[in-house]
Amino acid sequence: YKLSYPLKILSFLVLPFSLTVVNAQTLRGFKSISSSVFLQHASRFLFSLLLLVIIDYFDIFNNDYTLIFSYSIAVFITMFLSFKIIRKYDIHSVIVNKVDANAILKISIPMMFASSVVMLINWIDTIMLGVFMNEDKVGIYNVVIKIAMLSNIILFSVNAIMAPKISASYNSLNMSVYRSLVKKSIIYIFVLTLPIILLIGLFSSNILQFFGDGFVFAKSTLLILLFGQMIASLSGSGGIILLMTGRQDILKNIMLFALLINVLLNIVLIPVYGIMGAAISSFTSIIFHRQKIIGLYN
Repeated sequence: YKLSYPLKILSFLVLPFSLTVVNAQTLRGFKSISSSVFLQHASRFLFSLLLLVIIDYFDIFNNDYTLIFSYSIAVFITMFLSFKIIRKYDIHSVIVNKVDANAILKISIPMMFASSVVMLINWIDTIMLGVFMNEDKVGIYNVVIKIAMLSNIILFSVNAIMAPKISASYNSLNMSVYRSLVKKSIIYIFVLTLPIILLIGLFSSNILQFFGDGFVFAKSTLLILLFGQMIASLSGSGGIILLMTGRQDILKNIMLFALLINVLLNIVLIPVYGIMGAAISSFTSIIFHRQKIIGLYN
């Protein structure tokens, strides 16, 4: 019951967060990639961190809900900032061709399901750890997986730049450019991600020590998750490529199978191995869906 109040507060963030995403994607359409990536992936965390520093320095509103309030305020700041940025662009001058609503739904609904399954895969380990383990283990795993996911900043950045180009080249039937972009995205993601993964792996004990002595035992879990991220980087912008080339139904099916594998392995491994079991389940799921995606666009 003690989490019901934070949940109620966070539920009010759905609308401002959604509006921010819409504005960020609009900016992406105007080829303002840096603004789009900043609004969608970085700004709310940056503003939240700044607010936490201010709260701690002045010792105001320092209670159990400080983190939630700072994050909530950051989400609203990001939303207002997104509207301020988008006002610089004359969106009313954009010529929009008449489109069939049914055609849009036929494409977007599978995309929505695919994106929802991806989001669920990212959270299913934490959810199932909450079922089988105590909240301390859940908290430690959450920190570990966030550290491992730091390397994803390269994936997000490359996808933001490459996705429109890949879509344009594919739909214009310029296959030579399309293949070149796919190869470049794989190379860029792997080459730029690998040093981050290696640095985190080499200093994993020190990084975990920063969060407290109780986190150091999770080093092996972190290394497994990092290895999973390295394997994922080998497939480049695989998921985005399938979405941009009209294969959203295929991606949805792959991710559903990956989710099923993850859930089944979590049920078996978490009661025995704890957070290590969750990491193994996540790693196996990544191997499955990335291998399928690589096979498809090869």
